Amino acid sequence: MAQPEEPGRRRGSIRQRGSSLQVRFFAGKDPVTGRDVYLTASIAGTDRKAHKRAEDKLAEFRTQVNKQRSTPSSVKLGYAIAEWLRTSDPNPRVAPRHGR
Repeated sequence: MAQPEEPGRRRGSIRQRGSSLQVRFFAGKDPVTGRDVYLTASIAGTDRKAHKRAEDKLAEFRTQVNKQRSTPSSVKLGYAIAEWLRTSDPNPRVAPRHGR
């Protein structure tokens, strides 16, 4: 279920970068590294039409993030499994059976 945005806190922004607009939206935290993940896009121009396209892109990002159950990680599966194995505490009666 999508969580509503906190009142008074914006998760996205539009800012002018030279002759274009940058759209940036906070997508959450990477579950493995803990780093912030942002979706970004560049919109050509700075006129009213460009601002409208930027608002539309921001709405698209908001919808995309709200549909996701978790933020995609940039970490490879092998690394995640190795970390899980390193930090897991296997049952001593079950662990010897893995070597068969």
